[in-house]
Amino acid sequence: MGLEMGKQFNIFHAPLLSFFSRVLYIDVAKNWRGYGITYILFLSLMFTTPEIIKFQAQIEEVLDMTAPIIIPQVPTIYIKSGRLSIDKPSPHEIYNTKTNTLFAVIDTNNTYKTPNESKAIIYITDTKIFFKNSPEDYSQLDIKNLEDMTITHSTLYRWVDVFKKVFFYIVFPFFYLFTFLYLISQVLFCSMLMFIFAKKSMPEISFAQIMRMGAIALTPPVILNIIHTILGIEFMYGGLIILIFGMGYLYFGYRAFAEDKA
Repeated sequence: MGLEMGKQFNIFHAPLLSFFSRVLYIDVAKNWRGYGITYILFLSLMFTTPEIIKFQAQIEEVLDMTAPIIIPQVPTIYIKSGRLSIDKPSPHEIYNTKTNTLFAVIDTNNTYKTPNESKAIIYITDTKIFFKNSPEDYSQLDIKNLEDMTITHSTLYRWVDVFKKVFFYIVFPFFYLFTFLYLISQVLFCSMLMFIFAKKSMPEISFAQIMRMGAIALTPPVILNIIHTILGIEFMYGGLIILIFGMGYLYFGYRAFAEDKA
């Protein structure tokens, strides 16, 4: 005879108990409700936070190294009535001297016919700013959409400081959404396979029950990934490991539920 008690655990118990507790998986299948979406949102938050913190630290390190090299080379830039000018001869080249690469070209005389001709990562004319996306592709910003301003070295340093402060809040929502979609796709894939398998021996089991257990089953490999991130160790083949471990733990949970029902 199976366990006949009410709900014993909530989402905050699952990160630890998901590694070993048969009772947790039984409770999730029998007493939790829905498809485990709330828990996947919670798991996505756990995964995203250390990843973004690590990424922000890397971005700040790059900015702290390159800003003192790049910014002193930038001339005073004037934007007025939708046109850009500088206080230096044009074209003006800016190099990353640490890597000996051309970083930017400010070309108010339109010396080059295309941004690609300049071979710079950033190519600026009197009316447009081009950013290199790939060896042959540039995105662009129209200067006529910018307000009149004067950009000096102090302006650029101030912008760098502001960017470092707001980076987390800008990137976090996008990374969180991507993580949620990625994890829920893993849960759906594992759950569909397990549902097909489980229906043969337990016709009464629902897909919602399988998916709830699938969300919990993904927790151990995700936590292992989080630990690797915190320790600064690369998590090799992370996506494959999450899928394989998740499938294994889902089977563990299904067997526990099936034996409890017997």
